[in-house]
This record gives sequence, structure tokens and C-alpha cells, in this order.
Amino acid sequence: MNERIKKMLASHHVKSNLFLIIVAAVLLEMISGVQYYYSRNLLEEELEKQAGTELKLKAMISNSSRYTVESALQSHIREIRRDMASPDSMFSATQWLVRCSRRLAGGGLAFIPYYYPHKGRLFEPYSYWKGDSIETVEITNDGHDYTESSIYQWVMETNSAYWSHPYHDTIATQKDLISYCLTIHDDKEKNVAVLY
Repeated sequence: MNERIKKMLASHHVKSNLFLIIVAAVLLEMISGVQYYYSRNLLEEELEKQAGTELKLKAMISNSSRYTVESALQSHIREIRRDMASPDSMFSATQWLVRCSRRLAGGGLAFIPYYYPHKGRLFEPYSYWKGDSIETVEITNDGHDYTESSIYQWVMETNSAYWSHPYHDTIATQKDLISYCLTIHDDKEKNVAVLY
């Protein structure tokens, strides 16, 4: 009988050990699940904070760049107006504008039709960075009539500065750009060109 009690106790001991192992495994799985849940939430919160910080930094850089571009264009208006009697000096004006700020990919002037009659209907001097040097071209051609551009028309009609939507420049820089545009007036305060 002792032998039978020993076997029963041994069987009961094995069952209780197995029960403890199962309970321990379930508890371990629950603890792992809770840790995963809290770790994932902490990681998501940290990623959101990091993304928010990066967005704020990019917004600050964007605002700084925007201010730099606006200031560069507005500060050159007087010189452009002073030299408008000579159309060829407008090439130098766009070069000077681009040279003043490396943040500018390019800069140009789009004059009203026949402002310089001997230059033809349209005249659009444009300068842009090409590597470490500045290229200057007259970009008016049969396939490019800036007077049909809604941006040109809006800026000329409203006499207001305007930030364009992003676009791909296929004419000169071959880059994705955003342009800041404003009007240039003659000595009678008539709109004669869009500076961009």
C-alpha cells in the first residue's frame, strides 16, 4: 500500500508541477504581451514627437528660406527699375539676383509684350545656377509664352506678390521649383514685368 500511495503522490506531484509550469507559461506570455503593448505605445509616442520636431524644424527652415527669397527679390527692385532703359542690363540684373543668394535656383524677368520692341513680342532674361557657375539665357521661344501662364496673369492683374505651387522647370534648371513672383513698375507705376 505504501507503494500505491507513493505512486499517487508522485502522480499528484507531477500534475501539480505541470500545472505550475502551465500557469508560469501563461503568466510569462501575459507579461510579454503587456510589455509589448506598452513598448509599442512608447515607441509610437516617441516617433510622433520626433516627427513633430522634424516638421517644426523643416517649417522653420522653409520660413527662413521663404523670407530670404522674398527679401532678395524685393531688395533688387530698385536696381532693376533704375536699369530698365537698357534691356541687355536685365541679363546682369538676373545674374546679380541669383548670385546674391545660393538659395535661389534661378531668377528671371518676364516683361509685358513689346516692352522692348526691338527684342520682339516677349522678353524673358533668366539666370540660374548650373553647378558652381551662373548661366544666363533668354528663355522666350515659340513653345514658351509666359503671358499665357495663370501665375503671370494673376500677378500682373492684382499687382500682388505670389508664391507658386511646386512645378518642374523643363526650360532651364530641370529641377522641381517653387517661385516667388512680384511685379516691377516703370516710373509711371505701370506694371511692366514679373520678377520671379
